[in-house]
Amino acid sequence: MTQDLFIISGQSNVGTSERPVNVHSNLGYLPYAQIPSELLGVQLNVKVWNGTTFIDFAPKLNKNYGWINHLLRSIGQTGKVISFYHFGRGGTQLIQTGPHPPIARRPLEKNGLLAWNNFKANNPNPRLIFLWCQGWSDGLDLQNSLNYGAQETTNKDHEVGGALGKYFNRIRRIFGEPEMQAIYNTVSNNATGSTYRVNMKAGQVHVGTLSPNNIVVDADNIAMADSAHFDSAGVIDLANRYLTAYNTI
Repeated sequence: MTQDLFIISGQSNVGTSERPVNVHSNLGYLPYAQIPSELLGVQLNVKVWNGTTFIDFAPKLNKNYGWINHLLRSIGQTGKVISFYHFGRGGTQLIQTGPHPPIARRPLEKNGLLAWNNFKANNPNPRLIFLWCQGWSDGLDLQNSLNYGAQETTNKDHEVGGALGKYFNRIRRIFGEPEMQAIYNTVSNNATGSTYRVNMKAGQVHVGTLSPNNIVVDADNIAMADSAHFDSAGVIDLANRYLTAYNTI
């Protein structure tokens, strides 16, 4: 059996901590008391990389982390040994102008690589899986939305999938895993605050055609609490869609 390490990153729907792990904080939009019973309970066989070592994870759940908790717990309940390293940054565009790199590469890539090297050294049959939940803010700008997934009809970089395809390949290159699976969701049609979400989804779907290791999760029609964030039913729905995608690899 493979032993999986999940690198989880993106915007506010994966949490807004700029620290490598901040899963115990109350950053979400849904009070803990309102979390549905399906999302409660200690995850099985899950440990968290805190930048130095793996620690036991007994989550204090909120909406931001709900789909991740539900997904990892569902996998853990099958008896599979899994671990994850998490990094999120609310509202940051992948295509970002100016001197600062997108999604604060250093903590994600430096500490994530440490986690992966540690995991490989201590687990048989290790496998790296990148979970990516981001794109809403790139849909606020027309050109960013066209460049994000870069289709042939919209951008000169179509052969590499624009910013998203390049970013997945950057992670593969840095982590030394050219066959790494990247599972990611589209910007939902319910994310009405993302002005050019139609362009975003078209590009995200396009990136999924470039490699069998780019696995896109369609987030359309998932219930949302506002124009950007999934509600309590939505996080369960999203987690189940990720689980379906994960079960294909």
